[in-house]
Amino acid sequence: MKNPILYKLLLITLIAIFFTGCKIQEVEIGKVQGLKIGDIKKDHVSLEFMIPIKNPNNFKFKLSKVDIDISMNKTDLGKVKKIRKIVVPANSEGVHEFYIEIEYKKLMAGTIALIGGLFTKKADIKLNGYVKVKAFCIISKKIEIHENNPVKMFDKKKK
Repeated sequence: MKNPILYKLLLITLIAIFFTGCKIQEVEIGKVQGLKIGDIKKDHVSLEFMIPIKNPNNFKFKLSKVDIDISMNKTDLGKVKKIRKIVVPANSEGVHEFYIEIEYKKLMAGTIALIGGLFTKKADIKLNGYVKVKAFCIISKKIEIHENNPVKMFDKKKK
């Protein structure tokens, strides 16, 4: 095509037709199934939450933004605003690891809760906030998370 405006208009029309035929189904985020304590460094501790996610859609998506308050055994551990990249495949159902880092200055109040959880191998985890999922760089959805349940704690990952 020699006319760039006509080409762009045709491209936008094709994209609009494609997305009007897509029915976006609800993504299901389950209860926290477990917690692993990862690396313990001089300035932070890394934690991994195992959370099941079901994606009934015909396209993959990634978690693009997180804003979750975490408490463990009724002690505030802080706010999660950044996680490792998580991509959930199309038509899938599985447990995904949410890796977070908590600085010690935020963890000092929660040290007893963390140590208690290590000895008992379980902890009461409370998550409040949301995650945003994104597909095709244009479809975005905010999913609220309000969980409060006991979870199993696992030892540090073996490599």
